[in-house]
Amino acid sequence: MSDLLRPTFEFIVPLAPDEAASRLEALYRDGFVGESVRTHLLITTPRAERRFWSPWLHLDLRPVAGDAGSTDVFGRFSPAPSIWTGFMLTYIALATIALFSAVWAGAQLTIGERPTMAWGVAAAVVIGGVMAWSARAGQRLARGQMEQLSEAVHSTLQD
Repeated sequence: MSDLLRPTFEFIVPLAPDEAASRLEALYRDGFVGESVRTHLLITTPRAERRFWSPWLHLDLRPVAGDAGSTDVFGRFSPAPSIWTGFMLTYIALATIALFSAVWAGAQLTIGERPTMAWGVAAAVVIGGVMAWSARAGQRLARGQMEQLSEAVHSTLQD
């Protein structure tokens, strides 16, 4: 799994994308929850097992170039869409606060005052670090469910 905030995986199966998608849709009947639009699927754990940190798996099924009978399966784990949106908006707000604080601190330096607004930059960095740490902690809590989802996808497509 490569992405720090949203772990990913990728593999190739000897099935056409539409066939792979129809096999994966069978997971919905096995208790997993999700939606699909052609070759893009969203799968998460059953409602009874879902927690705040439970992962959502986004799958993209693409034909392999030069081989119409094979599919490149790209999966990316993320938190629930509302949580992911909140995280990203908070990161954008922190970046904006850090930028404006840095500009204001620079202006303070230019006119000979102490750059007290530099604390805004430091605060944004600390809060961003805490958020990154909490994301990693959530991934550790969700590791079992991520493995469960990944194994369900692999076993469904390998049969």
